[in-house]
Amino acid sequence: MPGYYDRHLLPHILHFSCSRAANMAERRAIVLLARGRVLEIGAGSGLNLSFYNRDNIEHLSLQEPSAEMRVSARKKNIFCVLNAEIINFTQLSSNACFRSNPQRA
Repeated sequence: MPGYYDRHLLPHILHFSCSRAANMAERRAIVLLARGRVLEIGAGSGLNLSFYNRDNIEHLSLQEPSAEMRVSARKKNIFCVLNAEIINFTQLSSNACFRSNPQRA
């Protein structure tokens, strides 16, 4: 079970350090390249969500083991724009996330 630091301090520290201007420019450049069915591992507080181009994303799965960070990501209100879901690490399975693309078969 996560302690006080993991629940209350670490999410804020990570969000602050990852949201610095230089980091955000790198995130934007990389995330804009995403296409099709996307699995983002370690989605954190959802900083990348605003960078996804909804015209290029068929489905977005965000994996984040921290309950506190998943709550923060859900508050971004981008899920109504993107076909997206956020999943707990324990819900992640190779069968659920790495299905073959039926359009390529």
